[in-house]
Amino acid sequence: MKTVALVGLTPPIPGGSMWHILEVARNLKKVRPIVITQKGTTAGQEKIESKTSVYWKSNNTYLRNISFFITSIPNILKAIKTVDVFHVHESFLFPWIPYLKRRNKKVVVTVHGCRGFAFFDNKFLWGFFKKWLSKADKIIAVGTEDKKLLEKEFPEKVVYIPNGVNLHEFPQARTQGENIVFIGRIHSQKGVHILLEAFQRIKQTFPKETLILAGPAEGGYADKLKKRYNDPRIRFIGEYKKEDLQKICREAKCVVLPSLWEGLPLTLIEALASGKPVIATNLPSIASIVKNKKNGLLVPPNDISALVTALQLLLKNKAAAQKLGKEARKTAEHYDWRAIALKTEHIYLGQ
Repeated sequence: MKTVALVGLTPPIPGGSMWHILEVARNLKKVRPIVITQKGTTAGQEKIESKTSVYWKSNNTYLRNISFFITSIPNILKAIKTVDVFHVHESFLFPWIPYLKRRNKKVVVTVHGCRGFAFFDNKFLWGFFKKWLSKADKIIAVGTEDKKLLEKEFPEKVVYIPNGVNLHEFPQARTQGENIVFIGRIHSQKGVHILLEAFQRIKQTFPKETLILAGPAEGGYADKLKKRYNDPRIRFIGEYKKEDLQKICREAKCVVLPSLWEGLPLTLIEALASGKPVIATNLPSIASIVKNKKNGLLVPPNDISALVTALQLLLKNKAAAQKLGKEARKTAEHYDWRAIALKTEHIYLGQ
């Protein structure tokens, strides 16, 4: 049986790439997984056979990345002795790819997003990252737009395998809650300020609804939003555990993802699985799953008025919201983690 090392930084802050690594690892059947990450994480609480941990000391994103890269060196060098396939999940780990290939290891890379990320948008940096990626055996894109962008550079290497969902952990909700919910990092990329302004415009018309913002705060952006939108009907609940997220989805009337740029957010599929109507921005990877007025609503990025209109539609029309929610669940059933892991396993085994 081949051994596969899934290598990625999975901070204590829950995130999509973290759950992607863990869900793929726990659902592999024909290979033995090792997860290389750092201590003190949500990942560290998962019981994955032969999990290896590394240590980091900083909450600063750049320092944390550098720390992880440096402290992971002995773990990766040790893993080289027994591991057949390395599956890399972080762009700052791409420099490892040429070395791993020189050691005759198969290297698979998952790219969790291109546009909006420095390694791709910065032409100078992209020159280096493109060279490293060219050495990989296979490149997995979780979004359809990323697949198209990467295929221009690596036409023979790129495959599309999206994020998934554990359908048992996110059963279809039987009741409709009263909350408008956002799930994700409180970061400008996620367009949280757009949602907050839209809520300000509708809250008088819909006095029962509360806006729930679930996710870790990042930098001064979140502090500014909390100060500006100091309202008892707007709740920043911060970091959450997996079981908390399930409860948040159950109690939602609708889930809003107003991202300005995005790969394929894991929370999108989890919201769909919960049978909740979703309002999301009309970005290519999102639009590949959410079909406007069929299983959700799509609005242009950075468009407050369009978001207000979409919210009013769902909050006023319960029947329409329920219909979208039922179709959302049907869509999510095509993204079970077991199927995603199987496709990934086929890449490892060259099938």
